Amino acid sequence: MKVNVERMNVECVDPVRLCAFWSQILSGESTNSQDQPVAVTSAGPVAMSFYRRRTAAGTRSCVDIAVDYLELAVVRAVRLGGTPVGGIDRSGERPLQVMKDPEGNVFRFLAR
Repeated sequence: MKVNVERMNVECVDPVRLCAFWSQILSGESTNSQDQPVAVTSAGPVAMSFYRRRTAAGTRSCVDIAVDYLELAVVRAVRLGGTPVGGIDRSGERPLQVMKDPEGNVFRFLAR
């Protein structure tokens, strides 16, 4: 059985700001309508939706993003408001960099 992720839902304090960050990271387009949450649709098959957090401590998630140039992706994310967590980890099969978006949600850049 083949399984595809179609949408990732993220609870956050500022959906518009977080959507702008992720639309830049994923080279996607952001949308906002009254009956739907703010969303970003990337060039790939996964869409992200951002909902206003209902409680003080919301659910956290981690997104893995494959990139051709790890260091350049980190520099670009920092310029957009992201924060690296430690340095590049080269101990595994693929080098990776753990990052946080502007609201502290963790994501990882993985070298292709």
